[in-house]
Amino acid sequence: MALTHISLDPDAAWREQRTEVERRITAAQDALGAALDSLAALDDLQARRAAKARPVVQPRTFTLGETATAIGIGMTGLNNLIQSGELPSFMQGSRRKVRVEEIDAYLDRQAQTQRAAAL
Repeated sequence: MALTHISLDPDAAWREQRTEVERRITAAQDALGAALDSLAALDDLQARRAAKARPVVQPRTFTLGETATAIGIGMTGLNNLIQSGELPSFMQGSRRKVRVEEIDAYLDRQAQTQRAAAL
């Protein structure tokens, strides 16, 4: 005949449950702490990589193909603009280039012309 343990303390079961809950909370806190440490390490890594990153340099000139794409016209139309003097360009070595400022100025003139025509 097996004897079962009978506790005379009515709060013993409650204390055992509380101890188990506290153990689980401690384990969860440890896991959370490890996760936060990992996030901090990732933030440090990202900061170091950002510090090493090279600054982005915007081009100051475009090739004719890039210019045609930027304006949204074909090469024939672009050549007509350059030959008429509406869009200044220059030679850089054997390549014809257009300054970004000239493209912006041309697009501004086009927008003004369209606004004036709409009035």
